[in-house]
Amino acid sequence: MTGWARSLGAEILEDGSIRTDDGYGGKIVYAHPLEFVELEYKTLDGQHGRSWEVLELCDAHWEASYTDAFCSADPNVVDGYICRCRPALREAFPTSRARAFVWYLKDGPLVTFHRRLNPRRRWPAEIIARYLLPWNDWGRVQPWNGSRDEVLAQMAVDVPLP
Repeated sequence: MTGWARSLGAEILEDGSIRTDDGYGGKIVYAHPLEFVELEYKTLDGQHGRSWEVLELCDAHWEASYTDAFCSADPNVVDGYICRCRPALREAFPTSRARAFVWYLKDGPLVTFHRRLNPRRRWPAEIIARYLLPWNDWGRVQPWNGSRDEVLAQMAVDVPLP
């Protein structure tokens, strides 16, 4: 998962962490490759042409029209997942106006809320809460406290056809 980081000008350190420019003359070190993706790409919500999706195509996707199979996630669907989880976030953080992004996991969409620690800069950012919308118990929002390794382990996912 780190070859792409080098292609983006990031440096892979001996311990597996990733170091990159912060855009302000300094450096940022990300302890985990997924942390790099989340805080460099996912928190931008597709701004400046930056987005990141990891999807697996099953046989049904190959048989679908390509508008169904090869387009990125529908922003309206993603917004729906975020809206469904926002009340749970508000219980824990009543005044939060945190932005969010979605990973598609085997168990369902994982909504991740984040905030900037310095409002004038994109970095540093922190993940404040994650919520899973399980496919097998749709409608129920459950807090999710897994590690980034657990997110990666669940990313090989067959996305249901629309």
